Amino acid sequence: AALAAAQAAVGVPLAGRAAPLTQHLVALAPRAEAYVALRANFARSLAVANACGYVVGLGDRHLSNVMLDAAGTVVPIDLGPSFGHGVVNIPVPELIPFRFTAQCAAPLAPLDATALHARHVADALAVLRGAEARPTLEAMLAVFISDPVLDWIQASDKYHAHSRTTTEAPPPRDDDDDDD
Repeated sequence: AALAAAQAAVGVPLAGRAAPLTQHLVALAPRAEAYVALRANFARSLAVANACGYVVGLGDRHLSNVMLDAAGTVVPIDLGPSFGHGVVNIPVPELIPFRFTAQCAAPLAPLDATALHARHVADALAVLRGAEARPTLEAMLAVFISDPVLDWIQASDKYHAHSRTTTEAPPPRDDDDDDD
């Protein structure tokens, strides 16, 4: 019944070929109206998660690193690869600000997923740039200063150990020996 209601809501058949995220949202929705609300919440929260992830340099974003709550809200998990970690510390660097794959776009059908996502990301970034967001952002980022991630501590220790060995003065050259 939920599948039929969702099909009616989105205007496209979903059975047999629906993307996993679409299937999950359909399963959460008892009625067509609920599906439309879940889809809207998914669209907004995905854009906000992408915008915030971009601001803090959050990498390693894929479907295994997000959860969906019962309201269709995207909840990012595995926040370790932040602040550019994904660019320098993984074998294949992440060079894109975030991922908006076909799997993420599928639940937004039949809407123009790319345009909708772009609008929501722009709105989220505008809010993050606003003066009223500054205290909240500073409070959230203060956590990273007072409670650094273990990977960062280990990387810092490794960096400082390497710097101590490479910043020592080179051995003196013996220019007095002219064998020529």
